[in-house]
Amino acid sequence: MFLAIFPVWAQAEICAEWALPEKVGALDKELIQEASGMAVSQQFARLYHHNDSGRGAYFYFTDLAGQRSQKVELRNVRARDLEDMSLGPCEGGTCLYFGDIGDNLEQRPQVELWLVKEREHFGPVTELWKRVVLRYPDGPQNAEALAVHPQTGDVYVASKQKAGLFTSDEMKFYRVSQAAIAGSAPERPLEWEFLGAIRMADLGSSHPMDILTSMDISPDGQRLLLLTYVAAYEIRFDLLAKPVKSQGWVAGTDYRRILLEDYASQQEAIAYATDGRAFYFNSEFNKQIDREVPLYRVSCSKSATF
Repeated sequence: MFLAIFPVWAQAEICAEWALPEKVGALDKELIQEASGMAVSQQFARLYHHNDSGRGAYFYFTDLAGQRSQKVELRNVRARDLEDMSLGPCEGGTCLYFGDIGDNLEQRPQVELWLVKEREHFGPVTELWKRVVLRYPDGPQNAEALAVHPQTGDVYVASKQKAGLFTSDEMKFYRVSQAAIAGSAPERPLEWEFLGAIRMADLGSSHPMDILTSMDISPDGQRLLLLTYVAAYEIRFDLLAKPVKSQGWVAGTDYRRILLEDYASQQEAIAYATDGRAFYFNSEFNKQIDREVPLYRVSCSKSATF
């Protein structure tokens, strides 16, 4: 389990000012064309990635510049709509958590989590450590954002807002505990616990493309990072608190918006750096407009003063 090397009071504050995104490298566009999830290892100098649906049950790891890609096949599992991933504690170590949670038509009666033990050396094929089947208490949800709490190992998902005729700016949050995961079996589906919702209007946004695509939790567990098609939001909120609700949040104190729309065509993956004072993001590869799959790092250039 990660132990913060900075005082909690300093880590808990949102960044006062973010630098412009810095391109630190590019992913192999032959392997990772639909980059949809990313995680940063606390143990090794590497990033983990996976593609969106339709590209099989694989994940990839690279160095911190997105280079030296290695492909790993997940044995005996079928990907329906893999959307996000995270790293977090699990029984006896650290696991990669993959969320097969996408459901554009909101028709799936259940979704899946896949857990893989993190190790220094992966071969070309690896087994799942655990497969977890879950269903929602209020019917199928389309979700693209998943995160694991670094202290508890509890897993969180957040629904993608509805667009079109039945519009909604509400992101609904759900949780499953590490204890429930540890005792689960695929033939006995677990149920997500509904925690509450965050509204984009409460974050000061009415942009039609501010639609949730990924999220992460800071290494100290005190901040939540949300990614949309146009921006990132750092929020001073620990998901251990209940209920989840955004009414009354104040810009600059409770959350900050970081504009990203000029840097990537369809950004769907975000993850905090190991120190929690920077984050990485990338996007899917669009053959019509992109020449590469750039990897960006955004650093906190001005911390809050006390």
